[in-house]
Amino acid sequence: MLKATAHALQGHDFPLVGAVSPRLQPILQPVGRLIGRLPSRVREQIYIWSGANEAVPPRRLRAVRTEELARFAVRQYPCRRYPAVALGSSNGALVHLWAALGVPCLPQTVLIPVRRDGVPPDEPHRELEWGRGPARWLLDQNPGLQLHQMHDPVQDRLMVQRMSYFRVKHRQ
Repeated sequence: MLKATAHALQGHDFPLVGAVSPRLQPILQPVGRLIGRLPSRVREQIYIWSGANEAVPPRRLRAVRTEELARFAVRQYPCRRYPAVALGSSNGALVHLWAALGVPCLPQTVLIPVRRDGVPPDEPHRELEWGRGPARWLLDQNPGLQLHQMHDPVQDRLMVQRMSYFRVKHRQ
């Protein structure tokens, strides 16, 4: 939603919710059709592993800094004066409002997918135990963050097989 608002304030569209570059669409559409013909178990494995490849290795959490997260958000917008700045949670409906008003939105919350193995989706206690170490590495370096470890084996069953979701919030 940050990137969608930033694109709008730059006068650009945000096709396919930014998932695929328009330049890559002609290449990826045939690949998508081919994958769609594969057996469901194979498609599930492709989904699981492609998601895991987008997650960060736990050791990289030691390098995350609150200031860099904030700078990343600010750098998405053109450097100019704005009538206001919205701060807070992401909200798809508000993206349209902020874009219409010409107001950048800086998210309070950032989702960090963290790569991991060995925790079955139906064992949330093991997931919580696994997350204690990586969470500590992140929070020790960033006392201004609050961390919520998310685990939803119903909605995210395939993804939680190879990753953990850390949602961090700026507390100040």
